[in-house]
Amino acid sequence: MDCCHCELGVFYMTLSTGGCDVDEELSWIREWFLRDQLSDGGLNCDPGTNLNSRRNSIVSSLPPLETLLRFTRPNYTKAEARFLDEGA
Repeated sequence: MDCCHCELGVFYMTLSTGGCDVDEELSWIREWFLRDQLSDGGLNCDPGTNLNSRRNSIVSSLPPLETLLRFTRPNYTKAEARFLDEGA
């Protein structure tokens, strides 16, 4: 079973709210969001979607974007700022 972007975004927010330091314990999640952004700025959990497509999914895109907006401290990296700008 694979995780998808929306699922990981929800897991990240739930674990963080519960007191887990997700960036320490599961640091790969944030990197995975940034790596899989599509050329149109969104994300898509469909494994058939390639990075050069313009087939983002609002359901796949919102949880990772919300995660970075709500759980980044103290400042965004350049890659995170670009991810948020392109996602918007």
